[in-house]
Amino acid sequence: MGMVGNYFRTDIETVNKIKCGELSLVELCYSEDDFMDSDSFMYLDKSWHAIHFILSGEVWTSTDDPLSKVVLNGNLVNDEDMGYGPAMVLMPDELHNINKALKIATKEWFLEEFSITDMIANEIYPVMNDENADDFFEYIYHYFAELVDFFKKAEQENQCILFFVN
Repeated sequence: MGMVGNYFRTDIETVNKIKCGELSLVELCYSEDDFMDSDSFMYLDKSWHAIHFILSGEVWTSTDDPLSKVVLNGNLVNDEDMGYGPAMVLMPDELHNINKALKIATKEWFLEEFSITDMIANEIYPVMNDENADDFFEYIYHYFAELVDFFKKAEQENQCILFFVN
């Protein structure tokens, strides 16, 4: 198994219910059999930490740079444990700034920022010492490209995005 990253797109009203405890994100995610098959849900597998490192240059934190906020943004929605801590939320205004910043993140840019050596040195999950750099790049870039589309759709629909690891 391992630690897998997940994104969930939803409206502001649902986020507010989650924030104030009227709605449990755990129950929402795990009570409906088809929830994780909906287009409002995105599974990142184990690529989340490597994507965060490439976009932010940080291991576990974010900076003021909008790209740094794509994965580990630090905006906890509440204290409900999703498996490996609480979910983090991005509001529509934040998504607008992130999507503007993501326009520079072409495959070429992503490859320039990618360093398997730096990931191993910084113990980026799930990179292993014997990792094939080309294969690992393709693995994480596949998820990153899907993530860019997911963020665009959330902005177009004036939604929020929740991120959690389970």
